[in-house]
Amino acid sequence: IIMEGSYLLPHYIKEFDSAYPEKIIPVFFGFSTSYIEENVETSIVKYRDVIELRQYPEERTMKELIREHEEFKAKCLQAGLPYFEIEHDYDKEIRKVYDYIGERKRRLDSL
Repeated sequence: IIMEGSYLLPHYIKEFDSAYPEKIIPVFFGFSTSYIEENVETSIVKYRDVIELRQYPEERTMKELIREHEEFKAKCLQAGLPYFEIEHDYDKEIRKVYDYIGERKRRLDSL
């Protein structure tokens, strides 16, 4: 199961990780300020409903999105969780997340 960070916030991971350490691969990612500034309309808002089928208009301003991503990043880092930041090229940089998950899964499978 893949759960989006808006449903499984960083501060809840410790509870899950202690109960199911061999079954959970926590990983979080967000967007850098520059990525948001350059891609808010062309990518972020355009594709925001691909997974969740959000059918309502985006009401957050660019400034609010930037603040939310900065706060989310800080919470992840404070909790000591893996955090990846998309800075320039989403398709290229998301591969780092996939590689991380693949490596963690291989390690868990070998236990």
